[in-house]
Amino acid sequence: FPTEAVGQEEATPASAETVDWDSLRRPLNVPTLDEGALCPRSEGKRFTPQLGWGLGDGAVHPVFPGPDGVFNYGIGGGREDAGWYYYKVLWAATADYPGPILVRGHQLDGPHEVRFDEGADPPAELRLGTDDGGLIVGAPGMRNWPGHTRVRAPGCYAYQVDGLDSSEVIVFQAVAETPGELTPVPVSVDGKYPLPRNLFVVTGVRTGPDAVRLALLGAEQLLLRLDVGPTQGAPLALSGRDLETAAGVVHWVADGEDGWPAVAAWDDGRRRYRLEVLDVDPDARSDAWSEGNLAMLVQAFAAAPAPAR
Repeated sequence: FPTEAVGQEEATPASAETVDWDSLRRPLNVPTLDEGALCPRSEGKRFTPQLGWGLGDGAVHPVFPGPDGVFNYGIGGGREDAGWYYYKVLWAATADYPGPILVRGHQLDGPHEVRFDEGADPPAELRLGTDDGGLIVGAPGMRNWPGHTRVRAPGCYAYQVDGLDSSEVIVFQAVAETPGELTPVPVSVDGKYPLPRNLFVVTGVRTGPDAVRLALLGAEQLLLRLDVGPTQGAPLALSGRDLETAAGVVHWVADGEDGWPAVAAWDDGRRRYRLEVLDVDPDARSDAWSEGNLAMLVQAFAAAPAPAR
């Protein structure tokens, strides 16, 4: 998924006049949550094939690696400066609103601010002007601005995105652990990653005391959601076709258009899984996923090492 400027062309200024940022600096209207409460993360959707998943319903979106409104800032070792952790976030605006845009934020379940960009004392607001940002090739009129979101601690946070005639609150969750520290995930062996279709785990978040939700991204814009929980003796709550694997029987339901496994469930004796295909390139969907791919994924997760403690 993109974190840098995407297919960037030279941007044409919408206006040469100086932006009145004070007029966009409305009072923060971010809700509060009790510590430990469920984070009401904003849902993501794909706006163009060139971008990842944009959060929110308005014209301006932070682009996240998956649809769950989560980022794991511990990935890559957890880059930080003076206690402020970095996570690359691309911002995009639809053609009907080129800017200016003011972004600020705060934690819902704690005292911390959201900061932006570089440095030991990062700015408390992100200014996306009318004369900066790049145009996205293949998406007429859309503009994008690369940058960083900075947080001090894990938790539930919100951006407040203020435009000339709009204000939107977009909720996300910052997770300190990598996905592999939350639940076993496949790792590369001798430089080869064992998942099919170039899939890799991009986000992970706890959804309960013993439950984790993963997002996996692969070739042809293939995006999978995988819910992981403890093994159970009860039957799987999914009826459909059966697939025999070395890790046990997988039940799956076919995609209505191309027949590949759209939803699957299995229990390998260590954990119980439920998988859903969320997205795929519409021009390549017939060959994007298969029963054989599903079997490879099931076996790769069954062999995944336990999280380091």
